[in-house]
Amino acid sequence: IKFQLFDNLAPRATTAIGNLASAGFYDGLTFHRILNDFVIQGGAADGAGGPNANVADFDDQFNADLQFTSPGLLAMAKGLDDTNDTQFFVTDTVSPPSTNFPRHLDFNHTIFGKLTEGESVRQAISNVAVNGSGVPNTPVVITSATVLNSDPENAAFMLKALAGSGTADITITASDGQ
Repeated sequence: IKFQLFDNLAPRATTAIGNLASAGFYDGLTFHRILNDFVIQGGAADGAGGPNANVADFDDQFNADLQFTSPGLLAMAKGLDDTNDTQFFVTDTVSPPSTNFPRHLDFNHTIFGKLTEGESVRQAISNVAVNGSGVPNTPVVITSATVLNSDPENAAFMLKALAGSGTADITITASDGQ
């Protein structure tokens, strides 16, 4: 699966996660918590939470343009404010027109990326059998994590209206020019 990281909107998180991925920290770790129609969570060396790999906690970083309004959002998992370390989650909400979005997470967890490829893999992980605590009955292993400088085939884009501009119907057409 591929994510576009929001370096310009959440640089603390993208830098920390990028450094961990480049160092091979996530290779062989698991998605240790799977809550269907909510989140899939990974990034803990022991699967139990808490500090990992001697990574210093870093502060939350919120942006009004990043809110929990779609599936496939990549965000930091944490216990308390400003205690981000290595754990992350991916939102696993039902796609629109559903309104089953975890809006209570807005401005509580740093969003730092968006799934751009691998929706079927995200859904397959979400549907893995789990115990009553959301721990998978069969481990879901992250084989490797790599940071790409660019992905010419996949990208997320942001579209927003100017303040006070009203409402409009918009049609977006994208092509790669080839």
